[in-house]
Amino acid sequence: MPGRRGFGGLELTEVLYMWSGLVRIAKEGGIVVFETYVFWNGHELSPGNYYFGGRYDLLKFVKIVQQAGMYLILCIGPFVAAEWNFGGVPVWLH
Repeated sequence: MPGRRGFGGLELTEVLYMWSGLVRIAKEGGIVVFETYVFWNGHELSPGNYYFGGRYDLLKFVKIVQQAGMYLILCIGPFVAAEWNFGGVPVWLH
């Protein structure tokens, strides 16, 4: 629909191999803003041990959205309501 703008959400941990295609399709459908959660428990596996590879490659996802000329809202925890174990809070805190 020409002139219509939308907002979409994508959990970057779900579909690593599909990110580029999904962002492209969303843009073609009128989406201009994405939101995604940043899961603390996926990025800090133990105190001070950070991981941003594979399906947690936040920088790669940010660049895909940027290259598409879209905007991104990062929903940074510590708690995320996304049907995620402990709401994304690391197990080592429990």
